[in-house]
Amino acid sequence: MEKAYFSEDEVDKRNKLARPLCDEISIKSSTHRRDYPLSLTLLLLGVAGGLLIGKCVFEDQTVENGGKANNIISSTANWGRYVIEGGSEKPVLEAIADVMKAENIMNNLKELTLVPHIAGSDRNNKLADELATQWHSYGFDSVDIYNYTVLLTHPNRSSLNVLNIRSSDDFDDIVFEANTTVEEPLVDGEDNPDVVAPFNAYSGVGAANGSLIYVNYGRYEDFELLVSKRILFNSSICIVRYGRIFRGNKALLAQRYGCRGLIIYSDPEYYAPRGGSPSFPNGWSLPDTGLQRGTLNLMDGDVLTPDMPAIDGVHRCLYQDALDANVVPSIPVQPISYRDAEQFLSRIGGEEAPEDWQGQINITYNIGPEFSDGSEIVYLEVNNEFVNKTIRNVIGQIHGSVEPDKLVLLGNHRDAWVFGGADPSSGTAVLAEIANVLGQLRKTGWRPGRTLVLCSWDAEEYSLLGSTEWTQDLSKVLYDRALSYLNIDIAVYGHDHIGMQSTPLLHDVIYKATKMTKCPNPQYPTVYDEWQHYNGVPGTRPYIGTLGSGSDYTPFLQNLGIASTNFAYISDGTFYPVYHSVHDTFYWVENFADMNFEHHKAVGVIWLNIALQIATTPLLPFNVTDYAVFMETSVDEFAQLNEKTLLEQNITLHLLNTSVEMFTEACAGFQLELDHARDKELGDNDRRMLNNKLQSLERAFIFPDGLPNRPFFKHLIFAPSAINQYAGSVFPGVVDAMFEATSFADWQEVDRQLSLLAVHIRYAANILNQYTKPI
Repeated sequence: MEKAYFSEDEVDKRNKLARPLCDEISIKSSTHRRDYPLSLTLLLLGVAGGLLIGKCVFEDQTVENGGKANNIISSTANWGRYVIEGGSEKPVLEAIADVMKAENIMNNLKELTLVPHIAGSDRNNKLADELATQWHSYGFDSVDIYNYTVLLTHPNRSSLNVLNIRSSDDFDDIVFEANTTVEEPLVDGEDNPDVVAPFNAYSGVGAANGSLIYVNYGRYEDFELLVSKRILFNSSICIVRYGRIFRGNKALLAQRYGCRGLIIYSDPEYYAPRGGSPSFPNGWSLPDTGLQRGTLNLMDGDVLTPDMPAIDGVHRCLYQDALDANVVPSIPVQPISYRDAEQFLSRIGGEEAPEDWQGQINITYNIGPEFSDGSEIVYLEVNNEFVNKTIRNVIGQIHGSVEPDKLVLLGNHRDAWVFGGADPSSGTAVLAEIANVLGQLRKTGWRPGRTLVLCSWDAEEYSLLGSTEWTQDLSKVLYDRALSYLNIDIAVYGHDHIGMQSTPLLHDVIYKATKMTKCPNPQYPTVYDEWQHYNGVPGTRPYIGTLGSGSDYTPFLQNLGIASTNFAYISDGTFYPVYHSVHDTFYWVENFADMNFEHHKAVGVIWLNIALQIATTPLLPFNVTDYAVFMETSVDEFAQLNEKTLLEQNITLHLLNTSVEMFTEACAGFQLELDHARDKELGDNDRRMLNNKLQSLERAFIFPDGLPNRPFFKHLIFAPSAINQYAGSVFPGVVDAMFEATSFADWQEVDRQLSLLAVHIRYAANILNQYTKPI
């Protein structure tokens, strides 16, 4: 085995020379860098209250046994792959499960969710400071806060949004008033004055009135069905239910079809199904007064600074530019509860909706557009404010002992619409415990071979603002140095099995990590066994999904081509019902998602295991044949669905097929080379050349100009669907072009996108086929 023979002094010298991102705790602002007087801060905090911050969520839970970190002593050889535990050498991948504590995660979550912490709030900013202070106390080599000024929206407290049913004969005669000012609290603490009123971020501002049309989930096919029935939308407000596609796509589609405004509600069919769990607080389902907040922005990052970090002095577009680009809607949009939705839906007349449009409110769902009582209309008024606010990302690093310039990143967002019990604080609580575990290892002198970077993002809920601005700010550094980005948004929202999404390069490390992690359910030995039972065919590996958008892996994968993953412990077959509501609290998580927090611990062990596999293995543990299998399968499926249509337009898949064959052969040959190299003592140069190919492979699929009409998505193999931001689309440029061609007959663009895809697959093959040693 290859070993690293560096003393701590030599490591420190290498770290100072490398400076992976920066070398001290600081605040990165839009105009300057300001050092924290951290030693003084820590001293004062310690005198004032025994490090009062430690009494809260980020209490230093590492020091036991007279100041020793659980009797673990590091071994500096082997890239940080081993530690000494109880006097004997133990692989670090096995040791982390002993050090990580479910109780610590529970205490973290309890403190994180005490009060609301929406992006830009004082509480969310305070949490950033607390994280920075704690990570520094754990012995991180650098902890930095990066500030960006972005455009956010909030309800206007002096003029809240309005939604009601009025008499068309007497406009001042209000028949029914929906609750748009407060979500009814049901347990202690939910009545906090900082709970934000129900709203959809980046909704159009203004008033609309008209008849009401029910459009099911608000998908393209739903609108098209009503078009086929000759229903016109331009004098109506539409009402749709949450689910199936991203709410922002619902809003833009409603606008595209001419709706004056949009109402979105959570139907009990999905959020409180009959025969399912009781409603909160007696069960995990959404109560009839609950509702979902959320953004409508289709462009990741600050809408005023596309493709550039939102730092002071940078050019800012007009908001009208975002409206013209159709990344935010101009029509007013408002979320409501299903109790209120019943009042609207029950009044709709017209044709009865199709059977698969019928939800579980105890009514017959009709389409409209007229009310059964023709003397009523709907009035919607949205008065949300637009404000420029500073958001804060916390970035902590433990520098590598051998390749400090190579980065393995773990990230989670910190901001929440309200209390954020599951989303995102279950993930933040786990990230805090991972920092604690790494702090224990650092106290022994342990270092990983490559640099670990922990990231706490701000303003993710507004459309990935914090992570996108940071990746734009450091794009050249990350493109050159980042090996992988490992994302947790929600750590746990169920306890059935793990759910995984990833680029194919990381499949092997994911399977290994889950096989090494004890299952919280005693019926199964490991998390892998449970996962395989729920989500696999006997004798095959469990399914790993593709990555769409909706969380902070997006800018890493879609803009920079960095291998990424996203995962959580989930409930089989359903998302969690209290998502983005006031009821997503510590109480909900503890009582209905993970009572003993062992599932949280399992997520933390897997998360850190994946990171350490990449950070402590000299030859990167990526498997390129998984990519080849994925590519072949995807091309076959694409051909089955589309080849006949393409041939009718004199477009063939010959170039794509030959490129995939070339890629498959390159992957097979290179994987043999990798497998052979793993059994040998490699010199630094040989190892670097092999690793550079693995790092560059995902980058090969990045097209700088981006996808058609979506330049901020640049990956030609994976991207969010153009009609559903949440869902992953394979070969998105081609799929987008074909979707548009069905309406506008632009088959030349389809042919162009097929060629771009084929050529970029060839680029990837050429990277792998390049001689390992110089010609």
